[in-house]
Amino acid sequence: MNRRAFSVLELVFSMAILSIVMIGIFWVFEMGQHSFHFASLRQGLQAEARIVYLQMHTDLRHSSYVSVTTIARQANVVLPMQEAKGPQTLDRYGLCLAGVEQWSAPGATDPVTGFPNFDSYVVYYGTSEPEGRLIRQIVKPAIVGPYLNSQFSLAGSMNENPILNVNRVGTARNLSKRVLSFNARRDDGKRLVYVSLKFRAMGGKKPGGAARADETFELTLRSFPENTYPKV
Repeated sequence: MNRRAFSVLELVFSMAILSIVMIGIFWVFEMGQHSFHFASLRQGLQAEARIVYLQMHTDLRHSSYVSVTTIARQANVVLPMQEAKGPQTLDRYGLCLAGVEQWSAPGATDPVTGFPNFDSYVVYYGTSEPEGRLIRQIVKPAIVGPYLNSQFSLAGSMNENPILNVNRVGTARNLSKRVLSFNARRDDGKRLVYVSLKFRAMGGKKPGGAARADETFELTLRSFPENTYPKV
């Protein structure tokens, strides 16, 4: 019986082909893994921005324009993965507006006028860490109403640790840990509030490259506080 064995050259050639196939399989797997993590990073950033948008839009829409106060503040930070640029100046504003702590309570609105019985203020602000947090805090000073919160200040209402904020009620909500910038302004002519937020997230390698993923997502909000009187 004749038996034919493989030559050394045939074995080397077969192993080379097998190695190329295996490298291709692992490359496709790695690309798929990077693409999945990259897509998850972007979707997570967008989902976080959507939560912030819905919460802030609801608070502003239910408030009164007269009560809206903004505090301009910039933070000088060195961002991760951008250390070569040195300190960067980014907006980390504060925003305060009249609100109702429990909208489901029987006395939340006036039975005659239908306007809210404002009993608190809602405060939003960005902290000054390189990867800033967006804080939402309920505060109750001695006097509350559809007008400016006279005690809203940088020192008393926008502390890095929300526990130190004056007149706070309950536990502050950390709406995001990936705020790059936060800006808010009033338009007295149109009685509109404009908000601009930019979020930043970093992850694994980008698909098809060695660079680490560094994604940003910008959110803009224009809101008319509907419980503003008189109407214009």
